[in-house]
Amino acid sequence: MKGWPQSPLAEVASVGSGAGFPLDFQGQKDGEFPFLKVSDMNLPGNEHAIQRWNNSVSEEVRARLRATAFPPGSVIFPKIGAAIATNKKRLLIRSSCVDNNVMAVAPHADRLESDFLYYLLKTKNLSDFASDSNPPSIRKTVVESWSIPVPPLNEQRRIVDILARAEGIVRLRREAQNKAAEIIPSLFARISATAPCITQTIQEMLTTGLLSVHKDGNHGSLYPRSADFGTDGIPFLSATCVTAEGEVEHSEVKFLAIEKAAQLRHGWILPGDVLLAHNATVGPVGFYDGPYERALIGTSLTAFRPDPSRLEPIFLWAALRDSHFQQQLRRIMGQAVRNQVPITAQRELSISLPPIAVQRNFTDRCRTIIALKRQMAAATVTTEVTFNALLARAFVDRRA
Repeated sequence: MKGWPQSPLAEVASVGSGAGFPLDFQGQKDGEFPFLKVSDMNLPGNEHAIQRWNNSVSEEVRARLRATAFPPGSVIFPKIGAAIATNKKRLLIRSSCVDNNVMAVAPHADRLESDFLYYLLKTKNLSDFASDSNPPSIRKTVVESWSIPVPPLNEQRRIVDILARAEGIVRLRREAQNKAAEIIPSLFARISATAPCITQTIQEMLTTGLLSVHKDGNHGSLYPRSADFGTDGIPFLSATCVTAEGEVEHSEVKFLAIEKAAQLRHGWILPGDVLLAHNATVGPVGFYDGPYERALIGTSLTAFRPDPSRLEPIFLWAALRDSHFQQQLRRIMGQAVRNQVPITAQRELSISLPPIAVQRNFTDRCRTIIALKRQMAAATVTTEVTFNALLARAFVDRRA
């Protein structure tokens, strides 16, 4: 197979940086040119191409700010600060300006297809090209010097067609996951609205008191240090183990030396316990279902062990994730010291409780949905791996 010629990016595309965007000019929605920031790359629907934006400007303001209007087909990415490490690239579908934290690459139409450029840049790890300064930055001259393969346009279109199909499957998988994630909250809201409920504090529904790390009056906090962890020992969960989706991420579990674990004055958590993060990121709730028979938790987590004759663990998990309960947490958080929700306050938090038969029916349906979500998550990972493999294969070094 004949190889592809290589060219510096500057020979086949124009590279440009954004302009300053003073606050006085921000907030307009119906201007001629979207004025994009790094945050706009995170808006729902903007995972591939920029469909939505928070600010726009008129032609008069654009000229006054001396902001370049980059054409449709340009690819943008962060060029300053921690955002570089997010490695985001987005495609423009209309003429847009960008602020001075963003860089844009506009392909020359006679040399590069815009989607080919987008996929090619997805193979670039932006952090590899950032300076060691604080904050890190990417220079325009460095980007212009990138050596890239430039096959004939018909070959570029063929590659884009394959990659777009694969990426489309990944996108559909993610959308299906997002829709599945909405089912349990909707089911819980329907039960809360239709079933006869009584309001009770969480403490009344537990078999034991709330489980958390205590502080030793003589020696201060006994919370472990990094040196106390290793590759073996007692499973130890911190707030980072609990995801926003309500899962317990087992890859984040650490292992605490047995002798250190013996010093921690709190109970073990068991499968069926519900975990609440109550530090500066208050709110994430996880359902602990193993794989370890028991484990310990850090100071930023509280474990709830429901009385199964009165409160189904899965129902409690859903209740703690409900928006009404999260509002209770936020109110307490605003009054808390050091951004922590005290155990005493957690005991008094209340939930609406339907009959146990209703809870058990809810639990059965939730377990089916959770199993489906996990299958979908595994399928998404598989499609992402396939897409990334195709992406890597498409742009292997094929020098002429």
